Amino acid sequence: LGKAGDFYTSAHAGPVFARILARYLESAWTRLGRPSRFRVIELGPGDGSLATELLSFIRERIPELFDALAYIGVEQSPALRERLGNLLKPFALRAGLVADWDELLRFSARSQPCATLVLANEFFDALPFHILNWSNSRWKERYVSAEGERFAWRDGEPSSPDLAAQAEVRFAAD
Repeated sequence: LGKAGDFYTSAHAGPVFARILARYLESAWTRLGRPSRFRVIELGPGDGSLATELLSFIRERIPELFDALAYIGVEQSPALRERLGNLLKPFALRAGLVADWDELLRFSARSQPCATLVLANEFFDALPFHILNWSNSRWKERYVSAEGERFAWRDGEPSSPDLAAQAEVRFAAD
């Protein structure tokens, strides 16, 4: 974590988030009629903090759910997949990893259909996006730039003409 690593998330603050999520999964599983197969797919499991605490808690406190559970982490980074694979060894019969969505779809096509819940705790935090603002009667894109040793905002021309066109459609006055 920090400058040399990844960002800090709720999973790193302690076990509470994973335990609350485990109880939510139990509730969802119960609402679905407690199916004998219940798949949890986590997009971008990162360093595995959430997955390991979640699976440990479910195994210890909600064994009926653990018996139905199949956890699949979708992680593109080979280094993180290797690390997470080692962390998930105690859950080998209930947990697996795939490298991308296509691999997940191939895996899913080979397995029987089952109730599935998708987690994306850290996934959306890491997706790139565009920020547009209206300035001097035209759309500008906001960029992060370096000013000496610090980061700062800088407005410039949109990186694609399509962005301004999309903003016009989305935010046009009624």
